[in-house]
Amino acid sequence: MLYQFILFLLFNNFFQTNPQQIISEVQKKYSGINDLKATLTQTIESSATSQPQLIKADLYFKKENNYRIEFKNQLLISNGITSWNYSKTAKRVVISNYEENFFSPQTLLFNLPSKSNSKFEGMEKLEGEEHFVISFSPKGSDFNFKALKVWISKNYLIKKVEVEDWAQNKYSFMISDSKINSDLNDNLFKFIPPGVVKIVDLR
Repeated sequence: MLYQFILFLLFNNFFQTNPQQIISEVQKKYSGINDLKATLTQTIESSATSQPQLIKADLYFKKENNYRIEFKNQLLISNGITSWNYSKTAKRVVISNYEENFFSPQTLLFNLPSKSNSKFEGMEKLEGEEHFVISFSPKGSDFNFKALKVWISKNYLIKKVEVEDWAQNKYSFMISDSKINSDLNDNLFKFIPPGVVKIVDLR
């Protein structure tokens, strides 16, 4: 009985400190998520500004590669084929072909781990709950960043992403108030002009 208990402790400790095992569990978790709604808090730390910039947005995601991010003065939408970047103040929309970014589930869960060295950095408490912290350093030049960290909850959801570029700027994205599989309407991922807007089509 004591032998089995010691084996359990050793295995459990290995599992919790093995980044590949944690990433595998996150991949399994997100394979069962069809859509997600959450609050996104973006923080930007730059040598050009004395104080960090804090921006909040509403985030909507739906498989495959559909997303909508509503900032106060900006709206980003993609249906996985086309992307729209709408400035509410300028009343202008820039249309382009969809491109994967750092923070898409596909990039974070599959592309990034396969093209980076990963390391378990320990546990850290966010909003009162312990999270796994995993760092990634790119093996080649496929990603335009120096370092990236991901905070993962114990139920294997991504809670926070922090990226540092080569100019020492830091960008962090905190996800809170997540609602999973609430059957989001497909119309959320279509850009419907709110009146007359200037169109810049880069496709």
